[in-house]
Amino acid sequence: MALIVLASAPAWAKGWAVLGAGVARQPYFTDPSGPLPLPHLFQLFASVGKALAPWALAGAAGAVILSAMLGAGAMTALALGRPASSRGALVAEAWRAAWAHLPAFLRILAVEVVVLGLGWSFFAAGFDRLDVVGRRSLWTGFTLDVVLPAAKVALSALWFAAVGAWGLHTRTLTVVDGRRTVRRTGLLALRVWMRHPWAGPALVMVVSLASVLLSGAVLFAWRQHPAASVGGAWARAVGWWVMLAALAWAWHFLVRASLLLMSRPDLEPLRESPDGPLGIVAAIAAIAGNRTSGTSV
Repeated sequence: MALIVLASAPAWAKGWAVLGAGVARQPYFTDPSGPLPLPHLFQLFASVGKALAPWALAGAAGAVILSAMLGAGAMTALALGRPASSRGALVAEAWRAAWAHLPAFLRILAVEVVVLGLGWSFFAAGFDRLDVVGRRSLWTGFTLDVVLPAAKVALSALWFAAVGAWGLHTRTLTVVDGRRTVRRTGLLALRVWMRHPWAGPALVMVVSLASVLLSGAVLFAWRQHPAASVGGAWARAVGWWVMLAALAWAWHFLVRASLLLMSRPDLEPLRESPDGPLGIVAAIAAIAGNRTSGTSV
C-alpha cells in the first residue's frame, strides 16, 4: 500500500494542480448532472494528459523499481530455512538483497513486457481477422459485438496472468538460488510448471485474476452508485484501503506459495542445473566465424 501511495503521489499532486487551474471548471465538464459520463471523462484525461504524462511516467518508473526491490527483499525475508535473526538484521539483509537482485529483476520485467506485447499483438491481429471474416460471412451481431470482444478480453487476461506467473517464479528462482542469467532461469521456471502445473501457474493465475476482478468490481460499483454524503465518501475511502490490504495479502500469499513450491524435494535436481548463458550467442558467433574463414580461404 505504501508503494502505491509513494509511486502515485507526484502524479496525483500534479493532477490536482492541473485540474484546479481551471480545466475541470469548464462548462463541458460541469454541466452534466450525476457521475461524469465516460466520453467527458476521457476528454478530461486527454485535456490533462500532456501536463500529467511526465509525472505519470516518473511515477510508473518509480513503482517498477520499488516493486522489484520490494519483491527481492520480501522473498529474502520469507525464504524458507533462514536462520533466526533480529528484526534489524533481517531488514538489512532484505535491503542488501533488494539491491543485489534489482538488475536481474529489471531484465525479467523487460522480458515480460516483450512477451506481453507479442501476445497482445497476436490476439489483436487474430480477432481483427475474425471480425472481418464474420462480417463477410454474415455472423450475428451478438457474435460480432459481444462474443468476439469477450473472448479477446478473456484470452488476453489469461495470457497476462500466465506471463505474470512466469515472472513471479523466475524471480523466486533468482532469489533462492542466487541466479543471474534470466534466459536459463526462465526456462527452468517452465520446467517447474511441467512438474507442478496446479501449484505453479494455475494457482498464481487464479489469485491474480481474482484480485483484478475484485478491484474492478469495486470501482464499477462505486461508479454506478456515487456517494451521497460525507459519511459515504469516508466509507469509500475506508473500503479502498481495505481493498488495497486484500490485494497486499494476495501478493504476500503468492510470494509464500512460490517459495514453498521451489522448496519441494523433487525440484532439487532441477535447481542444481548450472546458472550460465545458454551458449546461443557463442554458437552463432562460431558459425559466423567459420563461414567467414571458409569464404576467405
